[in-house]
Amino acid sequence: MRSTGILFFLLFPLLFHAAPTASQEYLRAKDYLGFNKTIVTKISTPVSGPGRSVIMLETPFALSDFVSPVRSKEIEGHVIEKIQLVYTTFAVSSSFDQQKLNLQRLTNLYKLLPEAFSSAMTEWELVGQSGATSPETGRTFFHGFIIYFREAQTSETTSGELNYISGLFYKDKLTHADSMKLISATGSVTLLDGSKMELDRNIPDDSLWRYVQPSSSGFSVTAARWADLTHDSIIVQERSNESGYVRWRHWKLEDHFEEPTGPATFHVDPNNPDTAVLAAFRKNNWKNAIIVTDVTGSMSPYTAQVLATIPKLIADQSIKGCIFFNDGDGRKNSSKNVGSVGGIYPTYSTSLDSIMNEARDAMKHGDGGDLPENDVEAVLYAINKMNPQGDIILIADNLATPRDLELVEKIGRPVHIILCGARGGINPDYLFLARATHGSIHTTTVDIYDLDKLDEGNVITI
Repeated sequence: MRSTGILFFLLFPLLFHAAPTASQEYLRAKDYLGFNKTIVTKISTPVSGPGRSVIMLETPFALSDFVSPVRSKEIEGHVIEKIQLVYTTFAVSSSFDQQKLNLQRLTNLYKLLPEAFSSAMTEWELVGQSGATSPETGRTFFHGFIIYFREAQTSETTSGELNYISGLFYKDKLTHADSMKLISATGSVTLLDGSKMELDRNIPDDSLWRYVQPSSSGFSVTAARWADLTHDSIIVQERSNESGYVRWRHWKLEDHFEEPTGPATFHVDPNNPDTAVLAAFRKNNWKNAIIVTDVTGSMSPYTAQVLATIPKLIADQSIKGCIFFNDGDGRKNSSKNVGSVGGIYPTYSTSLDSIMNEARDAMKHGDGGDLPENDVEAVLYAINKMNPQGDIILIADNLATPRDLELVEKIGRPVHIILCGARGGINPDYLFLARATHGSIHTTTVDIYDLDKLDEGNVITI
């Protein structure tokens, strides 16, 4: 029923010459590493964040065997979102074959943890560290794999995600006037090199953190957003480079701004989610919208983006309501019948606090269960019971296929799908949903329209 005949390709250059007997899963990971490459001075030690855990599988300098292979057991059975293969660019000899070593490390990971290669949605990244200048310094750098995965949802992880949401939005979590540094009325600041810069109040939320320096040494800025509609102040999240401790700062437009560096050199905190929700609402002008949001496990960073977007939508009078869904309120997977799974929390409120409370209730009562979610059921609720005429915006987990695609013919309205966690590739089931409903797909970097206008057999490149 879901076959469209359209072919979707991701075209990547090859990095390695693999053996012809290698599996397709292995070749896919190898090709992705050839496409997604980054150079940093030295990679920061990652820490676990809301909805995401981190394991580091280390290999020694210039060697391919794992120091502690037993750690891979901690990942088994979990959904893997991203894998980084980390190495140093320094070589003692010009004849040293770094690609061969990286290939052997990848092969050893495949032997140790083949399930890490099973999903086409997993993001792979090759990270070269340029800071080592000798074998002695090279041995102090990390080499091997950093694996980001989802823990099974429990009451403890849900509580952590609820606290994460609260910490971003409730002002009693913020530090105020003692850290404020006001700028002059002209809106200009003096940068570290003595030059002047005019502050741009139109910097989008998902780019703002790139312009902000930490308030003290030993901390890195990991997120930032405008604190009000007038863009007179900002809320900044900072993380300790040493301990991973997170703190928030609430500033008036202050003199920590600097010109951002280019994408090839600035360091993105690997624990930060992509900004798909913020980017999609910034680029699209949806009207009379019902926002339908998946709030199952690991979606809290994206739920936070939804809540950060809502005040502007309310001010613009472009939102009619919200639905938060959790795939069944924690019921057993065996009792989840397509179309009546439940766990749907609607609200017509135009109060951010009320909308946030509805989101929190949906999060508290769900445990995620199995990976598929009741996306289409929630969309049908939005259309049939809330808003049959306005735009339907689905905030979906790219790694979780809808369990109820067989109901798609009942929708009869365009569904605009914002895909969260789609950096490793776009789940083809959401391409089908967008095509079948004459809707669209949106990620941080791409907006895909008019899939329904393609003829059977057409090929597109994403």
